[in-house]
Order: sequence, then C-alpha cells, then structure tokens
Amino acid sequence: MGSISSVLPVPKMPDLSPGLLRDIVSGSFAVAFVGLLEAVSIARAMAGKSGQMLDGNREFIGQGAANLVGSFFQAYPVSASFTRSAVNYDSGARTPLAAIFSALLLVAILLLIAPLFSYVPIAGLAGVILLVAWRLVDFGEIRHIWQSSAVETVIAGATFFSTVFISLEFAIYTGVILSLLLFLARIAQPVIAVVAPDPTAPSRHMRSARLFDLQECPQLMITAMHGPLYFGTVEAIRRDFHRFRTERPSQKHILFMTPSSSEMDLPAAQLLVEEARKREEAGGSLHLKIGSLRALNKLARFHVVKTLGRSRVHLSKRDAIAEIIPDLDPEICRTCQARIFRECARQPGAEEAAAQADDQTAKPSES
Repeated sequence: MGSISSVLPVPKMPDLSPGLLRDIVSGSFAVAFVGLLEAVSIARAMAGKSGQMLDGNREFIGQGAANLVGSFFQAYPVSASFTRSAVNYDSGARTPLAAIFSALLLVAILLLIAPLFSYVPIAGLAGVILLVAWRLVDFGEIRHIWQSSAVETVIAGATFFSTVFISLEFAIYTGVILSLLLFLARIAQPVIAVVAPDPTAPSRHMRSARLFDLQECPQLMITAMHGPLYFGTVEAIRRDFHRFRTERPSQKHILFMTPSSSEMDLPAAQLLVEEARKREEAGGSLHLKIGSLRALNKLARFHVVKTLGRSRVHLSKRDAIAEIIPDLDPEICRTCQARIFRECARQPGAEEAAAQADDQTAKPSES
C-alpha cells in the first residue's frame, strides 16, 4: 500500500475566496450529486436486504453534515461505502453506532500500526473488497428483471457496462438519466378516453363508449384523461383535441375530465385556453372537470378560470353536465333519440322520445 504520511486530520479553515468558489462550483456540484446518488443507492440495497424502512431525507442530511464538518479538516468529499456497509451488515450491525465504532477503531489502529500498513499487498486488499462486493450482487433479482421488464433490463445493462468499462460515477449518471428519460417517454403519451354514462350501472357510471358500445350525445363529447397534465404531455393532448374536432364536428361541446391528482403547469393551462378559444369559434364550448380545490386555485392563478368563466370549471361530473345540457342546440335535441343524460328529460322533444320508447317496448308484448 505504501507509506501513510498522515494519520489524524488537521483542522484548517477552507479557502472561501470568490475566485476559487467560481472555479470549483460546477465540479463540486457534480461530486455532491454523485455522492448523494451513491449513498441512496447503497442505502436502498441495504434496506432491501435488511427489510428496514429508508428515509432518503435523513440520508441527505447526514451526507451534507459530514461533508460540511469535513471541510474544516481538509477532508475528501465523503459518501457511503458499499463494502463497509456490507461488512457491517454481515457482522450483525444494527444501528449507526457501528459506523462510529468503526471510525474510532480505525483511528486507534492507524495510530498504533500505521507503519505496517505500507506492507499490505494491494492484491490482498482488492481481494477482500471483491469478496464483499460479490455478496451484494442479487442474481435472483437480476434474473427477475431480465424476465419481467425490458425497460429495466436496458437500464440495468447500461449501468453494468458503464461501471465495468468507464467508471462508477458515470454509471450512476447513466442509470439515473436513462430511468428519467424512459419514465418521461412513458408518461408523455397520456390516454384520453371518450366516455359515456352506462345505463346498466346503478349511478350511470362513466365508461369507455367504444369498449362498452355505449351511445353518445350527438352534441356533447365527454373525455377522461389518464395520465399527467403537464408540459411533457401537451403535444400529445393537442393532437387528440385536433382529432376530436376533425372526426367529430357535430360534438362541438366537450367536457374534459382531468385526473384527480393531476398537477398542471403553465403550458398545460395555455393549451386549455387555446382549445376553449377554438371551440368557441366553432360555436361550442370547453368545460373542465377537475379533482380538487387545489387544482382550481392553480387554474385561477394561470387565468384559465377567468378566460373560460367560472361556470365552465366544475368539481363534479353531475354539475358539469347540468351546466352544459341547457346550452345545447334545442333543434338537435328535439330529434335526438339518445337521451343518455337525466337532464335530457327537460330538453325539447323529451316527451315524444319517451312516447316512442314506450311504443317500441310495447310492440313485442302485443305480438
């Protein structure tokens, strides 16, 4: 290993000159980022083996505090250690006192036998590290990933080869960035289903009109979005809105139901305002059904409520439909045979449609 020049750290104030800080800030950020990712990765691996709960915030605070104190002792940036964590776990360690005792014993050993460390073969130390690291490889989990998820297999493979052929730090970057990109690719294609009330359901539950072969209102289209509503999904939603206007020109009114937990941003709000304007120009309207008052407050901050009007933003489907039905074209309602909403009973032609339905029901019994 060679001689060890110094055993105990020496206190010294760090250089905080503006010039030095400007030179090292980008590199420091990269080191801190990799250190935190490595620490959390190790913590997750150990939590998976021990069955313990993991609190990432406490891990971040611990890493930050250690590096902050270490900066006053000329210390290297620190992070977690796979090998030391594995040794502690295999030795039966259960609390953070194991790390404290390890540090104290290491200081004592260095003070007493530091000169002898120069004769430790690097190959021997490497063998110990490899033996401990080998026990951390969960081949059963790797096989499970290979058999169940192509996406996770790609991430695992890229991370593995980056570790072997490049560096551990680059491999961590690769794994995190790939996971983020593939996640964004999945959620960037939301599903917008056209739904209609199911007359066989007790509360006329909304279901997919295509899958359940349900009748739709000739003037009102109801859509339910599955997925997040944010800048990453705006283009996909804009394409769906355009397709609806092109393929369903008679359904000039649309009720757009967003997910209950959806957190929309400014580009998404601008898309809603744009669609409302296009619907207005075609003689229709855009109504929103949102899931919470929090979402309503956010829409108000983005001026969506002001642009659409408070009467077109709803917290329930029932209120939305009750608001929309009176605005439909009465002449089309007069000849409509669908009558899929309870509110249709108050529209023109409702009595004639009910009479026709009674006649059709009575004819089979008379024959």
